[in-house]
Amino acid sequence: MGLIDTVRCHAKVPGSELLGDGEFQTRDFGCRFERFTIDESGRLIHHLPTREWDGNFLKTVSIEDIVVPIHRDVRLFGPVDLDGGSNFYARFTDGILQWVMPWEELTEEQREYAVVVES
Repeated sequence: MGLIDTVRCHAKVPGSELLGDGEFQTRDFGCRFERFTIDESGRLIHHLPTREWDGNFLKTVSIEDIVVPIHRDVRLFGPVDLDGGSNFYARFTDGILQWVMPWEELTEEQREYAVVVES
């Protein structure tokens, strides 16, 4: 069992209506329990926290928003606020979200490739 990252999508691309406005989990960004947003224009924004040790805990002192120049597929699990949420695949090309597709609708080749990439 590991940490996950959280993604919220605001983009309007083919398939994005399947995501609604829930939060999704992914293990494709390093699993550091960090937050990401896909903005209205389809860019992936990493809300990168700066943390400091206050003697007892790591405390978040600031958040820097960084546009991620991503060029690959990302698997999204969730939404986290619904029981039995679905799994989706999101395709990013040159840093912009192109489409979202339910995992079940991927071809066998796409699923096989996804498993290779995740491991």
